[in-house]
Amino acid sequence: MFEITVMIGIVVGLSQIGKTIGLQTKYLPLLNLTLGI
Repeated sequence: MFEITVMIGIVVGLSQIGKTIGLQTKYLPLLNLTLGI
């Protein structure tokens, strides 16, 4: 139960970080790899 919430939090955090990095570097493949993981 707790692992699911932690994983969801990590995914949300990575998605936000990926979007920020994607906007700064303008690298869509990097965002795709982040979402792929």
